[in-house]
Amino acid sequence: MTQEEFDMGFKLLKRFLKENRIYNKFLRITAHNNPSYKKELFRSFKTLHYFKTWNDFFKYTNGIGDNYNEYGEGKVMEFIEKWGKFMNEHHFDGLKYY
Repeated sequence: MTQEEFDMGFKLLKRFLKENRIYNKFLRITAHNNPSYKKELFRSFKTLHYFKTWNDFFKYTNGIGDNYNEYGEGKVMEFIEKWGKFMNEHHFDGLKYY
């Protein structure tokens, strides 16, 4: 994943989180209000063979975080489904817009 692909995806992710009213929870639960979270996430995309596109974000703890259960029971599966639909609606294939 290039820096440009990452930045496009991160911007779309923030929009998704805000539209679904979970942005503040995301900052607290996943990003831990850590300023280096974005940098660490990009490094995960670059180095982990199973974590390569934004399609994977909610599927692995490298994206959603180790404390994903704090979102609530069944929420991660809901996020996976909604995120996929959201990316399709915005013509984003996980790396680039089409």
